Amino acid sequence: MKRNKLLTLLIGVCLVLALVAVPFMSACAPEVVEEEEEEEIVEEVKVVTIGIVMPLTGPVGYWGFAQEQGMRIAIDEINEAGGFLVNGQRYIFELETFDTRYDSKLAVAGVTVLVERGIKLIVGPGVVAGVLAAAPIAWEHKAVILTCQASSTLKHANLPNYFQMETNEERGPLFAGYVTEGLGADTMGFAMENIVFDLEQIEFTDPALEAKGVEVVITELFELGTEDFYTVITKIREADPDIVMLTGAKTEAALFLRQRMELNYPVQCVSMDSLSIAGAPIFKIAGAAGADGHIGATFFLEPGHEWADWEIDTMRLDQAELEKFIAGSLEKYGLDWYSSFQGFGYCFVKVFVDVMQRAGTVTDGEALFAAMETLNLPTALFTYRFAPGVFNAVVPRIWVQEYVVDEATGEFRTESVAGSKPLDPEGLEWETYIHKELNIDDIRAGTVPGTASYGIGY
Repeated sequence: MKRNKLLTLLIGVCLVLALVAVPFMSACAPEVVEEEEEEEIVEEVKVVTIGIVMPLTGPVGYWGFAQEQGMRIAIDEINEAGGFLVNGQRYIFELETFDTRYDSKLAVAGVTVLVERGIKLIVGPGVVAGVLAAAPIAWEHKAVILTCQASSTLKHANLPNYFQMETNEERGPLFAGYVTEGLGADTMGFAMENIVFDLEQIEFTDPALEAKGVEVVITELFELGTEDFYTVITKIREADPDIVMLTGAKTEAALFLRQRMELNYPVQCVSMDSLSIAGAPIFKIAGAAGADGHIGATFFLEPGHEWADWEIDTMRLDQAELEKFIAGSLEKYGLDWYSSFQGFGYCFVKVFVDVMQRAGTVTDGEALFAAMETLNLPTALFTYRFAPGVFNAVVPRIWVQEYVVDEATGEFRTESVAGSKPLDPEGLEWETYIHKELNIDDIRAGTVPGTASYGIGY
């Protein structure tokens, strides 16, 4: 009994000591700090969708197809670099396309579909009647339209949300100046497509030629889709002009150039939109002999071209952007699709980034429009600077290049031969620099060194 009491007492003492020792041991033990896991802050990246409403198939499908390619080159470049910031928010691009097949009704349908989906920046539609009908619909949704179109009809339509290239009204006199001063032509013939854009070229170039003493001896019109130019060429040959002004960068122009050589009629041809704008597919239709000797508006830049100071001064382009565009184009699509239309698409995306950043918004159409009006952005092709109140168009430049066919490979290399730039903000006064003189008499006599064709770029 006493033993049990003693055992109970010992157990009680041990328990008391244990209770006293636990807090003491806890106080003396090193403090264990639980590390809180830091949450990784992930920046929210939003998507802004831009659109292109252009002919992607059909008779001039390469216009839109190549521009879409150029837009995708720029979009991939921007998205892979992490996107862009607008008012502190990071965005990446998505592109939505609509094929108009060069049909005005489809152009209207395409713009309507895109603006109803909330898209505020659209490239296209690439057909005059379609723009006239679609632009007001787009502006109801405060969407802005940008295009490489160059229509005088659209210039005077007072469309509130439409931006384009310089028009035939500006290009006609400039082109006439080069035909006379750069080539020394005395007579001219027209071989043009029966569409608004080509008829505008006749309207504004004809009086400019007459003012410089150039006689227009024949005007021949043909329809979109024409394949046989025997009759047209025969009539022009009988009129015997020094130069033929030909429709622009379309299959019909390439067929005309090819067939004139097949008929042994190597007349010098000029156009405000050269084959090089559309790239290699059109050159292949014309053939080396057909394309050789063509004069036209072009932004085609040969990869590896060494730029002279006067070229850079004339075009006011961003060489770093040009190099990125060329590298992206060749990597994604190869030389066969490298063209000015690709360049336009690439530059349009860069314009949209600049406009959204300066507007501080991706959704406020009126703010985006105001930012477009104050645009002054050197790009891969030239400096985009619109002239509000004049024609909401890029202030034009003239750039003349000589394309020489390599007899061994059939490929073209380029040499710039002249350029003009505006002396005032509206582009109404000009300064012209002629680096290399060419003369129609030498061309007709076949005494120009090599086999040359020339390009004027605005």
